[in-house]
Amino acid sequence: MSVTLRCVAVLTLGLALLSPAQQRNQQTASPGQSTQPAAGAAPGLIRRSEKERRQENLAAHEIVLNVLVRDAAGKAVRGLAENNFTILDDGKAQPITFFRPAQPPHVVLMLDGVNGSHWSYAAECRAVEKYLRDRSTALEYPVAIGLLSPSGISVNLESQDPKTLLSQVEAASGVRTSTGSEQQTVQDVASTGVRLGSLLPSGMRVQKLDRGWADKNRRFVVSVNALTQFILKEESAPGRIVVLWVGVGWPLLTGPGFLPDTAAMKDRFFDRIAALSNGLREAQVTLNAIASPELLKDASLSQGYYAPYLAAATAPGEASAANLGLPVLAVHSGGEVLDQDKDMAAAIAKSLAGIDSWYTLAFQSLPSSQPDEYRPLEVRVNRPGAVVRTNTGYYAQP
Repeated sequence: MSVTLRCVAVLTLGLALLSPAQQRNQQTASPGQSTQPAAGAAPGLIRRSEKERRQENLAAHEIVLNVLVRDAAGKAVRGLAENNFTILDDGKAQPITFFRPAQPPHVVLMLDGVNGSHWSYAAECRAVEKYLRDRSTALEYPVAIGLLSPSGISVNLESQDPKTLLSQVEAASGVRTSTGSEQQTVQDVASTGVRLGSLLPSGMRVQKLDRGWADKNRRFVVSVNALTQFILKEESAPGRIVVLWVGVGWPLLTGPGFLPDTAAMKDRFFDRIAALSNGLREAQVTLNAIASPELLKDASLSQGYYAPYLAAATAPGEASAANLGLPVLAVHSGGEVLDQDKDMAAAIAKSLAGIDSWYTLAFQSLPSSQPDEYRPLEVRVNRPGAVVRTNTGYYAQP
C-alpha cells in the first residue's frame, strides 16, 4: 500500500537493553530468518536477513501495469504472449518480471451527485439506465453502481442483473445535492487523516468578486478527497477495478477569476498529483470519463478543454489543480475520455467493450535519487496497428 496516501505519523522508536533472563528466553534465529522477541520482552529492533531486505526492496519497487491492446478498428486483441510486449521505463526497455492475461475486472458505474447541474445529473442517470435497459440478459461480468455525494463515494453490491442495477440507479437519481449547502470546509476535510486531503489549500483566492468560486473550490475538495478515500479502500481489495465516471467531473480551478498559484500551493498540488497517480496504479484502478457535448455545454466547457494539462507534472513548479482533473487522471491511469457522442449509453458500452482482454505485466523499478521522481512509461506491442493503453507514468521513490 502506498505510504504517500496515508496520513503522516511521527513514530518514536524506543530501544531498551534486555535483562539476562530475557536474553536467555530469546530464540536463536536460523540463517535467513528474522529474530522474534520472546513473549514479554522489551521492544527492540527486528533483525532482518539480507534475503528479507532484498525481498522488501523488490516489493517496494515493483511496478504492476494493466494493459489494454486494441487493433486499429478498436477491437480487443487477445491471445498475446509475454514476448509480444516491451516495457519502456523512462525510454529504457525493462525485463518483464510477471505476465498473465488479466483477470475479469470489477466494474463501477459512478454517478456524480456533486458536480454539474441538476439537469446534467439527471442526464447522467438516464444514460446509465438506458445502458442497462438495452441489456435484456445477465451482464457479462458483475457491475456495481457508485455514487459521489457530499459525504464521499458509496458503492453498492455488484450484480449481473440489469434490473437490480436499474433499481439502484433509480434510487440514486434523486439524491443530487449541491455542496453549496454543505458546511464542510477545507479545514474539515483536512481532519480526515488522509495526506492528500490534509494538504488541500485552505482556499483559492480570486481576482474579482465571483459568487461561484467558493462552490467550485468546495466541489474540487470534496471530489478529490472522495476519490482518494476510494483508492485507499480499494488498495487492499484483490483484482483490478475499472471505474466509468459519468459526468464532466470537478472544476479545474483555472481561469481569469483565479490568482496564480504560489510556490507553496504548487508544492502541495505536486504532492497530491504524485500520491493520486501512484495510488491509482497500486490499487489497480483505471478511470474512464464519460460525458457528452451537451454536458460540456451545460458546464461551459469545450471539447478538449483538459488537453493543456495532460503533460505530466514532473516538478512542483509545473503542478496545478488542473492536473488533478477527472479527464487528466483518466488518461494517466490508462483509461480514456469519451465525450464526443451524444449517446452516453453507447459511450459506456464502447468503453466496456473488450474489457476482459487486458494483460497484467510487472517490472522492477530502480530506486530514485529523490522522492516523487517522475518517470514516463510506454508499453509497445509487436503487432502492426496495435493501440495500447496503460499508465502513462509513475512517481519513483528512493
